[in-house]
Amino acid sequence: MTLTLPHDTTPGSIHLTVHQFGAKEADLVGATAFVEPAHIATLQLHAGDTTAVLTGANLDQVKSLTVRDLTYTPAKSTEVDSEGNSINLELPADAKLPALRPSEKLAAEVHLRDGRSLPISTLVLAFRPAVSILSRRVSNPAAATIALGSSNDLALGSQLIFFLKSKSPFLRTEQIEIANQPDDSAEALHTTLSVAAGSLVLEDTHTILATFDPLKTFGPSTFGPFHLRPLAADGTTGEWIPLSTIVRLPTFTSLVCPVDPAANCTLSGSSLFLIDAISTDSDFTSPIKVPEGFVET
Repeated sequence: MTLTLPHDTTPGSIHLTVHQFGAKEADLVGATAFVEPAHIATLQLHAGDTTAVLTGANLDQVKSLTVRDLTYTPAKSTEVDSEGNSINLELPADAKLPALRPSEKLAAEVHLRDGRSLPISTLVLAFRPAVSILSRRVSNPAAATIALGSSNDLALGSQLIFFLKSKSPFLRTEQIEIANQPDDSAEALHTTLSVAAGSLVLEDTHTILATFDPLKTFGPSTFGPFHLRPLAADGTTGEWIPLSTIVRLPTFTSLVCPVDPAANCTLSGSSLFLIDAISTDSDFTSPIKVPEGFVET
């Protein structure tokens, strides 16, 4: 017998009153009302990865995924996408790398938070592309008057030239994606480097020379940390790795100080609104703040 519950029934323990034909007293039967279970459409698992992706619906109900002796749980950073159609899962930080082979058929089980389990099968996908940065050099268009605080900083207007090492043979159809927000936000700045565009040059099948010009690519409002990842021809992406932090700098043309050491000096230049404060000592004992919206030179 199928019993239809009211739409406003709250999930959890419920009681049903059952009156049997011919019986004087009704029986009270305990039961559990569940929400509509998650629908699992696909499981995406790449060989060599410690992460997995489930697609479907109502995926906020997913507690874990079991593949053989491996247990994946929702990633802390992005558990479910804004529409609830996909969820990222990961192994514990100290877990061993899964010994999965491309095209291997797997039977898995998705465990929901209410105790139910859903079976799913999948084929292991190919290894995702992976690169590391071998070396880097900054090409400056003009002599810099400001020393940057980190070797990872890149002054806007400079060009970054760097070598990448690819774990697998890097195909001419593959690209390198660069972005300032690895979470694929709609507000993110992103571009791609490619062999076809000339921004990537193959030294061999595993070593790639790359050139990145943030000012030419994104314009004068570019600043902050940028990351890169490899992008295969079929759209498969690798992991994001840090590339550089773009820093906008003012230009100084002169510093004029009177003979009297107690008098103020005059600093001239352009884009001085980029300065927060100026001091005569590195501890900024008595700094002079630059007003917000400063347009003078």
